[in-house]
Amino acid sequence: MVSVQDPLQLGDISEPEPDFMLLKPNADYYSSRHPMADDVLLLIEVSDTSLQFDQNQKLRLYVLHNIPEYWLLNLNDVCLEVYRKPNGEVYAEKTTLYPGDSVTLSQLTDISIQVSDIL
Repeated sequence: MVSVQDPLQLGDISEPEPDFMLLKPNADYYSSRHPMADDVLLLIEVSDTSLQFDQNQKLRLYVLHNIPEYWLLNLNDVCLEVYRKPNGEVYAEKTTLYPGDSVTLSQLTDISIQVSDIL
């Protein structure tokens, strides 16, 4: 399921609205509740003026809630920052990709995307 700029329930006081989420299927399409961290397969933020916030505060929030894969479309540097493998307060894996590269989703390995198609 795809979610665009909809709330994500992270604990009792945090409800960010990521630019894009790929969610696990849900029988009622999340109409009775907001998705939670366990529902997320991929979370994407598109960033230019909010780059520092997205690379720091949002990244920390997402890793603390075990979001398995966080992509940051860094429009300033024209790259895709891919964060995977949440481990405590940091992602164990960070990869920076550029137009010409491709990326495969860690949760859905059959899906590969050209970075130039999303930047």
